[in-house]
Amino acid sequence: AIVGAFLAGMMLSEMAEHTSITERAEAVSEFFVPFFLVNIGLQLDIRTFLQPSVLALSAIALVLAVVTKLAGGAGVFVGRKPDKAAVREFFQVGTGMIPRGEVGLIVAQIGSGLGVLSAGVYGAALAVAVGTTIIAPPLLKLAFAGQGSDGQEPAADPGNPIG
Repeated sequence: AIVGAFLAGMMLSEMAEHTSITERAEAVSEFFVPFFLVNIGLQLDIRTFLQPSVLALSAIALVLAVVTKLAGGAGVFVGRKPDKAAVREFFQVGTGMIPRGEVGLIVAQIGSGLGVLSAGVYGAALAVAVGTTIIAPPLLKLAFAGQGSDGQEPAADPGNPIG
């Protein structure tokens, strides 16, 4: 189902010049996405978070999700000297990869529906998806602080003692 949806999206993106198709696809998406998210939320038994083991699993998985995505940004160092610009780019790339929502939610929902995931693991998976989605915007703002919309550092202002 995930691959089919991806391929359908790719086919529709190729028809971008046909605005009516794009507008119709966006309308369908805007209509069905909230139902999808509500359905996932309704399958969660919030009482599972009263168990310390579920809270611990959620916290550990969230930390690992953030750290591993940040570590994935280290690829910017390949063939480069780790200067200040490379470190900044590393943080930007890693931070941009942190959100892991839709596919994680779909896999968790399928696993729960098949009875493969316990209520606690399902809850932890949802907590990671929500947590990474919430954490990413402030980290991205921090990662791109001081850069213009073109990604370049602003020119130094001779009248500004800071830069």
